[in-house]
Amino acid sequence: MIVGGGIGGLCAAIALQRHGVDAHVYEGAAALHAAGTGILVPPNALSVLASLGLADRVVADGVQLRTTEQWTDDGRLLQRLDGDAVRARWGYPIVCMRRSALQAILADAARPGTVHLKHRLEHVALDVDVVVAHFEHGATVQGQLLIGADGIHSVARRFVVPDASLRYSGQSCWRGLAPIALDPSDADGVREIWGGRERFGFARTGPQEVYWFAPVTAPAGTTITPSAAKVELIGRYRRFPSPVAAILDATPAEAILQTDLYDLAPLAHWSSGRVVLLGDAAHAMTPNLGQGGAQAMEDALSLAVHVQAHGASPAALRAYEGARRAKALRLVALSKRVGQMAHWENRVARSLRDLALRAMPLAVQTWQMDSIFTPQL
Repeated sequence: MIVGGGIGGLCAAIALQRHGVDAHVYEGAAALHAAGTGILVPPNALSVLASLGLADRVVADGVQLRTTEQWTDDGRLLQRLDGDAVRARWGYPIVCMRRSALQAILADAARPGTVHLKHRLEHVALDVDVVVAHFEHGATVQGQLLIGADGIHSVARRFVVPDASLRYSGQSCWRGLAPIALDPSDADGVREIWGGRERFGFARTGPQEVYWFAPVTAPAGTTITPSAAKVELIGRYRRFPSPVAAILDATPAEAILQTDLYDLAPLAHWSSGRVVLLGDAAHAMTPNLGQGGAQAMEDALSLAVHVQAHGASPAALRAYEGARRAKALRLVALSKRVGQMAHWENRVARSLRDLALRAMPLAVQTWQMDSIFTPQL
């Protein structure tokens, strides 16, 4: 039983089914709905998807990125990662696509009847050989394992680590999809611009559509209406280089989403009895590395591999955590540091940061990417 019909939950169902396990997804909503707007699918995620026979379809449905770049708000390049070099070294490109398109591909790949909607987890009863999931409105389901893939605010996590704590990053993030065609110089890359309190990133999801994200330094809970957000964002980012203003101007106000950015303090363990966590439920990270979905996919395949090897048992869950924990927690910490560094306001600190990034040898950058883009299962 998999609680949560997002990217991690659907990947877990597909991976387990491909490994001969009867896996079902229980989603609380009345329909599958992808949280967010766009998503970057990096090589490690595509490697997992390739093992499920889905990488080619994802690549075809998204935009392959030629470059990944960081710039300052006054127009200086900090770092560039070449897309051809990425594909040559790690076997797959970096792809940008609508999050809903990725979720639809995953849902279509699961066996018919896999996803059960309107099943919101309420309580879990553990026994030696089985686990019973109690859902709202009285439904109960029994199985050998319950997998909590229900996100950063996981209900399943309460039955594994009741005192888990979220950590606010100090940043709130707006996101949107703009119906706009980019200049050819911007059309096939992802660009992130660092400006102290504000940061802005964008990449194409299609010929006439751009996914963008705009983190800002702000207290938690500083929410405003979408229409007011558009006015504020246009003002905040007026000094940023083209095409930031055009992207914001083209975005319908009602399509702008805001999310405060949190991560999850490291958990003492990811499983208890026959309940186990994956993805954001186990190791939620800020989006600064573009690795949240990818790490959930690595979790999903790793869990399936260890269930096949050890059976649907606590031994499989321990082996899965042993394989995945070190990388996931390292990326949680690294993503937090990158987010903090990108928002430094002290001019001296920013100058030293910029100098270090521009001077970083390609070999060091490649070593860093190896530790991220190589799946660890």
